[in-house]
Amino acid sequence: EEWYLRQLRIEVRDFLGRLLADRRFRAFARPVDPEDAPDYYEIVRNPVDLSLMAQANDNGRYATLAQMVQHMDVLVANAVAYNPAHTEHGAALLRRAHALLDFTHAWADALDPALVHETNRIYARRARRARR
Repeated sequence: EEWYLRQLRIEVRDFLGRLLADRRFRAFARPVDPEDAPDYYEIVRNPVDLSLMAQANDNGRYATLAQMVQHMDVLVANAVAYNPAHTEHGAALLRRAHALLDFTHAWADALDPALVHETNRIYARRARRARR
């Protein structure tokens, strides 16, 4: 079991590392600075950034690929909720957010299906045990 979970962490770590190094996604790399966006944390109640996701992965929070992708979905939903599409800056940021989501889904689709299946099975088995 641990081998599969470790392999998933390795894959996710590599992917998030590439995103963190990619200039297109720099706006999503770190938490939003309240000095840059004073009302951000009033609008966004569940902030997510790539560094937080990398930390979550290192802490073993993603037992399945779906958990990681769902966290990325929250990151993008936050960008959509906060950034107005009718401004130049907002529209540019939203294009990058949607590119990030497309990039994530394409990467996820290309992962070894056996790894995804096995980590899902492990998660389900552990969840059943925890309910007992």
